[in-house]
Amino acid sequence: MQAKSSKLALGQTCRTYDRWMADQARCEAIRENRKTGYQVHIIVAFLMLLATIIGALAILSVYGRRRYMAVFGDSDDFNSTMNSPWYRYFLRSLNIKSNKSTATQEAFGLCRTPECSREGAYIAGALNWSVNPCSDFYDFACSISTGSPDYRTADSLIVSEIKSAVLKTLRQERRFIDSPVSTARHLWIECMNAPQGLADEVLEFVHYVLRLTESSSSKDSEEQVRSLGDLSLFQPFVLNALGDALSNMSGEPVLLLQSSDYINDLIEAIRLTPPHVTLNYLGYILVDHIKPFVLPTLWDMHNRDEVCLDAVDKALPRMVHYIAYTRFKSTLENVAIRNIIDDLKHELMTALAKTSWLDISTKSQLLKRLTETQIHAFFPHWMSNAQVAREFFSDLPDVTAGHALDSYQAIREHMYRTSLLDHFDKNDLWKGSVFDTHCSVDRESGNAYFPVSLVNVTGRATQFFLLFQIPRIGSRLLQCLFLTLLQGSVNIGGSTGSEDNGASWWSPTARQSYQARKQCFSSQRPEVCDSAGSVGDVVARHRQQALLREITEAAAVAPVLKLYKMYIMSRSRHRTDYRFQNAEGISTNQLFYVYHALNLCQPRRFIEPSLITAASSAGVCDQPIRRRVNAALMNDPEFEKVFGCSPGTNMNPTMKCSFY
Repeated sequence: MQAKSSKLALGQTCRTYDRWMADQARCEAIRENRKTGYQVHIIVAFLMLLATIIGALAILSVYGRRRYMAVFGDSDDFNSTMNSPWYRYFLRSLNIKSNKSTATQEAFGLCRTPECSREGAYIAGALNWSVNPCSDFYDFACSISTGSPDYRTADSLIVSEIKSAVLKTLRQERRFIDSPVSTARHLWIECMNAPQGLADEVLEFVHYVLRLTESSSSKDSEEQVRSLGDLSLFQPFVLNALGDALSNMSGEPVLLLQSSDYINDLIEAIRLTPPHVTLNYLGYILVDHIKPFVLPTLWDMHNRDEVCLDAVDKALPRMVHYIAYTRFKSTLENVAIRNIIDDLKHELMTALAKTSWLDISTKSQLLKRLTETQIHAFFPHWMSNAQVAREFFSDLPDVTAGHALDSYQAIREHMYRTSLLDHFDKNDLWKGSVFDTHCSVDRESGNAYFPVSLVNVTGRATQFFLLFQIPRIGSRLLQCLFLTLLQGSVNIGGSTGSEDNGASWWSPTARQSYQARKQCFSSQRPEVCDSAGSVGDVVARHRQQALLREITEAAAVAPVLKLYKMYIMSRSRHRTDYRFQNAEGISTNQLFYVYHALNLCQPRRFIEPSLITAASSAGVCDQPIRRRVNAALMNDPEFEKVFGCSPGTNMNPTMKCSFY
């Protein structure tokens, strides 16, 4: 039994070993299969990870391209990328250059869209390549021919385009059905259709005035004018004309003055001027007031529509402003433009904070005033609310058909009485006309008003082209803010009032330091500009104002250029140079100075032929725009680097002047 059992155990053992060996072989095979499977899985996982990375890079590239294209438009950079071999596209996604030739081709981005091509052709046509920009940048940048579409240059031409847009709106009757500004269109139409015999009616009114002053027709003209010198004879007539406007005045009415210095000087001039001269002036004002309706020379049908628009703007300035606002609403409410304005103010404050020659007290006062200055750009805030706008334009007198002059005068009287009786929120008021080209500053409220012409609203307003409006916006914005800051540093208005108002801002040390810088800028002016044979107070004042303008425009260049470069960098994909097709030879930095000049230069057809052929030294003064362009850029250290101007050239003088 034991032996049998042994055999059984041995047999079982042998069978168990064989099975174990088989199991081992099977396990080894499984392990080999698993090892092979692991390797396959690792390879597959690696390939999937690689595919995920490539896909992510592709998505980021497409997203980046869309963001970039939203700002900069179609650039040749992307065209060449999408048409290049796959490996270049992959390397570009990693920001790796595949070879040296590719890096050379990518020295600058080239915009080839139709808009960029047209802009490039405009730039190339505006520049005079036979003139060295280091000799006379004005001649280099302002060589626009008579027949070219140069509406984007001078301020007056931009205003002309704004007027054309408003006139186009006035001609569209359907747009004025139940419109809050329908009165403006009715008055414009009546002016266009006014009879040409109104001059006779005005002449009858003149005779009526003469009878009021007890003038006799038997008197000769000189004696008749002198008889008007007794202003007391006009008192009953004046009181009757004002009606109840004066008697109903109460509270503290708001009186808007463009310049308090001007009013003070005017009062003094009236006091010193013989009465008959003053009355002649008032007669001129009367004729100027009603000239759209009575002067035969203004009945040219080619210009009649614009003459009547000016009349409507005088009678209903807010309404015309509102029409322009609605026409250019998308541009004027562009957040990007608002950001540019805010950033420009910030750059000016940064530059002043770093100005070494300003003492701490003066610097803090100037920065405080800048902080408190409220910038009102393009339109008052209530215009964005149609219901509020409708309330502003309510209760206007009706325009009577066939009575253009009567309706015009009735509206002006109504607007005058309203301005005396109503209590306006200062933020609801707007100084100046929508067609102004210069800012208006209310020193009492600290508000600065910038007209629509601050931006080229008739130009291209895409994000990409807004970059090239920074020179225009910046030079005008900062110059206006500079003028408010320099009050108190010098007597710029001819009246000591402006200096006294700013006396607390400027310390004696700061004034002395500023005078040294002013003297530097003055020394750069040609002697012919300051050596007229007879110099009176008016001429001297004009010279001081011209010098101050040169200083403020030169001081504005550096902060504006800094912001311009920052915007280029922040909206690019590691690029700093973008160029237009047809103007590939002009870099981004050079474009800054070109646009700066183009927004100031005057088309040659507006310059008298005698001035064009005059000596260059005299031309500098006879053509103040030329002097403004060159004086601002010749003192900018970046200009000489961008254009490679040698020391001692006109645009890179040995002695430079700097406000900072």
